[in-house]
Amino acid sequence: MIIYPTPAVLEQRVDRAKYAGQPFALRLALGEAQLDYHSFDLSILEFYRNDPRFYYRVDDVFGSIWMKDEHAHDGKTDERDQVYIESFGFSYDDEMNRSVLVFTRYLAPLSQEHQQIWEAKRLKVRGKMHPDYYRSSLLGTWADHIPILTALTLELKHINAMCDLMHKLHLFRESYHEERLRGFTLLIRPTAKEFNDFVMLLDQVLSDNINKDFFRGDIALEEDFERPDHRIEVRQIGTLSLLEKWIRTKFTPSDPAVLDRCFAALRKVRKLRQIPAHVPVDDKFDQQFFKDQRQLIIDAYGAVRLIRLVFKNHPACSEYRVESCLENGKIREW
Repeated sequence: MIIYPTPAVLEQRVDRAKYAGQPFALRLALGEAQLDYHSFDLSILEFYRNDPRFYYRVDDVFGSIWMKDEHAHDGKTDERDQVYIESFGFSYDDEMNRSVLVFTRYLAPLSQEHQQIWEAKRLKVRGKMHPDYYRSSLLGTWADHIPILTALTLELKHINAMCDLMHKLHLFRESYHEERLRGFTLLIRPTAKEFNDFVMLLDQVLSDNINKDFFRGDIALEEDFERPDHRIEVRQIGTLSLLEKWIRTKFTPSDPAVLDRCFAALRKVRKLRQIPAHVPVDDKFDQQFFKDQRQLIIDAYGAVRLIRLVFKNHPACSEYRVESCLENGKIREW
């Protein structure tokens, strides 16, 4: 006895004309599983990310897309663009090239036009599902790792909480943990422009975000500088220099090189941000940008984590606890 028609039976019975221009609805009609998935070129997300009519939410593991209410009900937006994709994730090939992953059930309700847009970007070979998306979407369990950019902003939140215990102003003006900056995610397209835009955001989260008043009363915020004409000019000390001076004054690690690596990583971000600001850079497409961004994030996270560990040495923070994923280093770097 057949409980549900098999694909072989459906192949003979389904009227394909009813699903003209609806490739994903047709796949379901022909017996494809609701939770089967397809992989797509990352550029498919640009269509929605760059259209202000859509809410486009994404982190390093999960994403969703839907039409904003003011456009969905304005009587002007074509019904075919009433898009709602409840969930999408990411997949990877053997060389760790990233692609978008969507279950067929979320694509089948789309209009003909949007199903065809997705079909045009569908990859012939499916990537492997991101393990954290798999655990959450198919197993119904919590991910056992935390995405690295989420971990970075969580570290900022903990550092500021430790400042409270130390009775000092927050080191960082914002943690950006509850409301992540738009674009503060892994690259969607490996282009010079996207890479430089991300570097600018990363520097805003790190160096630009440092509160100079945190250091007031502990170290000088200005320094004298002798000009070529031998006159003395008073200059403001940069935020990274202030942070390095403060930490080296308050803390002596067993291995001094760890602080060298920490501030080298933060200054690398600042230096990379300044390149397009001072020299015109032609946009270009290069898969190397994916790898460069990943390494930059890993190094920046290591620097922020070290700052949190330095603060942990303060007597008022000795009993402070962070999430087990941070404590045990369960950080997903991709």
